[in-house]
Amino acid sequence: MEASAYGTAPIYLTATEQILHGSWWFPDLAPHLSANQLCDRGVDRLLSRRQPYTSATPFTGVWQLTERAHATFSSAGLRINYPEPASHVLHARDVAPGVDVVEAFECLLTESIATRLPHDGIGMELSGGIDSANVALSLREVHDGPIVSAGLIVDDGELGHLQQQRRTEVAARCQLQDEPIRAAAFPPLAPGGIRVSGRPHDVGEFYREGFAALGRHFAKHGIQVGLTGVGGDELSALRPAEATSQPPPLEPVPWLTGRARDAAEGTDTAPHPVLPTSVLTGSAVHNPDYLAAGLWPLSPLAAPALVRFAEQLPVRWRRSKRFLRQRLARAGLPRSVTHPDRTETFLGVMHLGLRHHGIPLARRLLRDGMLLVDNGFVNPPALAAALDEAEASDRVPGVLCDTLITEMSLRSLLGCPAPMPILEPR
Repeated sequence: MEASAYGTAPIYLTATEQILHGSWWFPDLAPHLSANQLCDRGVDRLLSRRQPYTSATPFTGVWQLTERAHATFSSAGLRINYPEPASHVLHARDVAPGVDVVEAFECLLTESIATRLPHDGIGMELSGGIDSANVALSLREVHDGPIVSAGLIVDDGELGHLQQQRRTEVAARCQLQDEPIRAAAFPPLAPGGIRVSGRPHDVGEFYREGFAALGRHFAKHGIQVGLTGVGGDELSALRPAEATSQPPPLEPVPWLTGRARDAAEGTDTAPHPVLPTSVLTGSAVHNPDYLAAGLWPLSPLAAPALVRFAEQLPVRWRRSKRFLRQRLARAGLPRSVTHPDRTETFLGVMHLGLRHHGIPLARRLLRDGMLLVDNGFVNPPALAAALDEAEASDRVPGVLCDTLITEMSLRSLLGCPAPMPILEPR
């Protein structure tokens, strides 16, 4: 068994006696898991947002087959052979005279779509951002049939209104059958979502409740392949030596035990991949929900040829996504789309879910018993103090979501019932 360079879907493997078990859906392996298999480093990385691209998972004896790796199973057991690190362009180059950067990018993106596109059953995840708009333009160039699009509107106020205006412009230009979906109706940890239902599930996407609703929408319309804008940020990213500012530090998690913080360190990463690691790690947590809905996710911007093309571009073309924005402008889209004053962010939806559902859930977990406490990852007094502080302030720490979704995932995989909310009498 060999994984491709694209990493569209994760492949998880575990062996019991003489049987190899594998799946892209981690819960399929739940019958073979126990609390004794919890891996300190794997769990702690989930809690602290330090997740390298690696074959390790939160459970010992369960492996992710990373890109281009080859797994062999025999009477001697499971063996994984890793490839040589992928080669990359290490320095930007000058653009040759007469070369049109935007035209070259457009040709590569169109080819990336055309070579992997089916004849029908096509959908488009349309966020209203620069990346998905570029994908939508190229999709329409190579496909003249109906295209269903949908996207999560991240805010019910002005931010969401501006986002929807951009989506409307792109949908009209590309002749998409579009429908917006309110993310506020599906915040993290919302009742009815997979995380509080007790159904086995992996940790997954922060906003999986909303994206699961998006997947159901596409499934309802018979969509089999859904295109996304994943990979655009990475194409335009600057190398550390090229950047004028440093990325913000990770948000501290004050309720982690000292043991937990120490365990998250390590260098057990897979060989340098063909695609950016953030694309691969993001796909592993985001795409299984689409696959569960019968939808194959396709991210044309995350293609080896485009990655190599962008690695060579001078900084002036990558900074602020210049080549992506110019392509939209040439297509006739207004400045409100190419250079929006404000762009969408899920932070409001995150805060909504944590404020209304996360804090009460954390209180119940501390009261009734918490796997992460019992296994030495979380300090109960420190978590309780953080909850008190959050309830008394306007801000709920976003890293609380990491702790809660990890706890709920582990409980579901290990068959531990989650504490249910106390319902007020009518």
